[in-house]
Amino acid sequence: MARSLPDARAIAEDLTKRKVRLSLGASVYDPTDPVGRLLFNVLAMVAEFEADLIRSRTREGMRVAKAKGHLRGKQPKLNPRQEAHLVELLHSGEYSTTELGDLFGVARSTVYRAAARSKTAAAGRGIAVAPRSHAAAHPNIDGSADLANGTYRPRHGGPSELPSENRGRSRTLAVRPDSPPQTGR
Repeated sequence: MARSLPDARAIAEDLTKRKVRLSLGASVYDPTDPVGRLLFNVLAMVAEFEADLIRSRTREGMRVAKAKGHLRGKQPKLNPRQEAHLVELLHSGEYSTTELGDLFGVARSTVYRAAARSKTAAAGRGIAVAPRSHAAAHPNIDGSADLANGTYRPRHGGPSELPSENRGRSRTLAVRPDSPPQTGR
């Protein structure tokens, strides 16, 4: 009913204003009566004591589990070797974050966090990390990106399987001679 004694007192005052009485077994206790107030406060103190015991036991159990090595929390999706490989591929510029996420089975946010961890670790060791250029990440057929109009094509030249790489490309509809003309949506 209440998490602390002051909270229980506030509830008791609210119940008193609404003329609610406490019934335990065959006895009815009025919260306006001194005996009724005493009983309500004793019950609230016992409830608060019990909640404190539960909290302390939980903390003690977690402390014991941590000492035994059983309390580890959520495990990372990538082990350190996989994360290092992911960052290496990201910095090579051959893959986008979406492609790396699909390749490693993680979300793009995980790729960004791995890159940030790598950058802070490298900065802590005094190593400079080269920034990834857009041109290196998305080359045209001849190996350069057309940054003037913001389009690019994968190295193989065909449309990509990833929708994010097909943005900005003109799409042509294949029309069969026997089908009626299609209208745009």
